[in-house]
Amino acid sequence: MGDAARPGSASVADPASSAHTGVMSGVLPVLVVVAVLATFGALACGIVSMVRGGRARNSNRLMRLRVAMQFAAIVLIGLAFLFS
Repeated sequence: MGDAARPGSASVADPASSAHTGVMSGVLPVLVVVAVLATFGALACGIVSMVRGGRARNSNRLMRLRVAMQFAAIVLIGLAFLFS
């Protein structure tokens, strides 16, 4: 039997698998943070626009942007859980 068959022995990881995991563990959390911050920014801009009494069309556009950013953040968080 080789070393890989023994319990507790160090096995050599598949290079393609480790490269894929490295990218996902480095890039995906950054994308999640960016998406969450973009969602918060769109929400804050929409609230400020509404409080100032700005044009309803502009406020509506900002709220739609918030919904799109929120969707992207949820998808990215789901991917982060899937690949973790």
